[in-house]
Amino acid sequence: MNFGFTVKWNKKLTNLQGNSNYIIRQVESGNVVIYQVKSTAADNNLTVIPATGSTPASAIFTSKATIQRIVNGVVDTTFSGGNARLRLDIVDVDSSGRGVDSYAMTVWDGSNNLFHSSNWDGTTTVGTLLGGGNVVVHDK
Repeated sequence: MNFGFTVKWNKKLTNLQGNSNYIIRQVESGNVVIYQVKSTAADNNLTVIPATGSTPASAIFTSKATIQRIVNGVVDTTFSGGNARLRLDIVDVDSSGRGVDSYAMTVWDGSNNLFHSSNWDGTTTVGTLLGGGNVVVHDK
């Protein structure tokens, strides 16, 4: 899974700005399938928890989302991926980019069924260390 996430509150803290885009790649019945999950502007929420003492900064982003299915490079027009919900939990342990930050992503489909989890333990999505890159959480 790859993801891009740039979301922040405006200066008055009244509206969220930015977007998120997640790419999930897998093989289904011998076909390369890509699911692209994009947040939508409606019903976004961002909660930032500043670092305190030895507890690192973290953030929780929730949003309505759309899911597009692409099979062998062709958009699957029969797949209905609207009205989805996504939640991204990130923890900013180390700003050096050495991969010790973590993320947990969960996507539910339009019927509120679990569609994807980055690391499902049977009841919830558990954080996973980044394999590369860096997340940064600012509280201001």
